[in-house]
Amino acid sequence: MANFILEDIKRTFRGNNDLAKIIIANVILFIPSNLTGGLKQSFFSALGLPESFFEFIYEPWTIFSYMFLHNGFNHILFNMLLLYSFGKILAGAIGNRAFLTVYFIGGLAGGLAYLIFSTLISIGIIPLMPFSGVVGASGAVLSVIIAIATLTPNQELNIMFIGQVKLKYIALAAFVISTVLSVDDNIGGKMVHIGGAAYGYYFAMRHKNGQSTGLWFSRIIETLTTLFKKSQKMKVSYKRPKTDEQFNQEKAEHQEQVDAILDKISKSGYDSLTKKEKDFLFNMNNKE
Repeated sequence: MANFILEDIKRTFRGNNDLAKIIIANVILFIPSNLTGGLKQSFFSALGLPESFFEFIYEPWTIFSYMFLHNGFNHILFNMLLLYSFGKILAGAIGNRAFLTVYFIGGLAGGLAYLIFSTLISIGIIPLMPFSGVVGASGAVLSVIIAIATLTPNQELNIMFIGQVKLKYIALAAFVISTVLSVDDNIGGKMVHIGGAAYGYYFAMRHKNGQSTGLWFSRIIETLTTLFKKSQKMKVSYKRPKTDEQFNQEKAEHQEQVDAILDKISKSGYDSLTKKEKDFLFNMNNKE
């Protein structure tokens, strides 16, 4: 069972579903960071966004890593459910690469808003008590929600127990609840939400006007993608063209193999497939 799960995860990271990759990465990091008190504290200290800019300059990676840590099951559950629901709509509307831009730069904007606010508190400009560091993908997720609601405000989403609701009302409710009506003392989290929402709105308005934003981030993603791809040597081969008889025979054999696998899934489920059969389906879907 565990091998099947690992194979599915590998296939996801080899594919083009960036939304699924983000959700899986969050879940994977959630497990070790919430196992025990000591280990959890180590993860949060090393990867969480610190209290002020003066600490952040010694831990610059945390402006990115804080988005992948969550404090408790409910924290990650709601964030990932919202990300899945709104992320697939946004990715479908503007494409995977632009979706990544909204998500990650929204998270970076939220982290920057938090650092500015917390630093003003630490030097006494804002008369509030200092607060601890921050973790979570909430700012990035809210950036996604605000972006798609701004782009397609009248598009409807089916909400359990409520029914069809327009995205603009869902986004407004999410923003107000997470910033204004939140009853906890997590001021830092509220600043992250405001920063993320601001970037989501900014991106959407520029996109509506036909203007690009976050091109620098797209170039970084493109460079990283190129670096992590396995180098493949080009092979030149010369093949004789297939006859109609050979083509039809191969097509028939291919269809028989597909039918056999689908029949096996209908009888015994997807987990009953061998690795070879799963790879065959995966490669077939990519070709289509």
